[in-house]
Amino acid sequence: MQLHLYLSAFILASSFTLLTAQHRLDGIWEGKITVGGLASTETWPLEIFLKVEGEKIKGRVYVHKPSGEVIETDVSGWLYGDWSVYLKDVEFIPRPQEQNAPQYIRKYQLKYERSIWETTLDGYWQEITEDKTLSEKRELGRIQLQKSKRTSPKA
Repeated sequence: MQLHLYLSAFILASSFTLLTAQHRLDGIWEGKITVGGLASTETWPLEIFLKVEGEKIKGRVYVHKPSGEVIETDVSGWLYGDWSVYLKDVEFIPRPQEQNAPQYIRKYQLKYERSIWETTLDGYWQEITEDKTLSEKRELGRIQLQKSKRTSPKA
């Protein structure tokens, strides 16, 4: 009986943790994305809008290029029990009068962190290639995001 009680308490606590992360991940995240490799200091503004449904995540990414163009893609992925996030570009959203097609499709690995000072999503992105090998030509970089108080993207 006591084991059943402990098991029930553990399952309830695990469910609460996942639900809490879902609520806090929903919304707009603002920050920067590095381009030109992991050691690069070149950054572009980045916005991500996320909607969490259970363990699944859907959203939209807005990469703001220095030229003023915006690369907009729909993403989908997963929220894991350790509050890490996997996202993948699934569809490019063309904008009228802009030649803003992405050079490549990305996948993102992010870690959700919450503290009394700030709430962040930090991690990495990398180009998805057909050959599945890690070549020197594969594009990759860092991502640093903070939860925004806005309710709609700038883009």
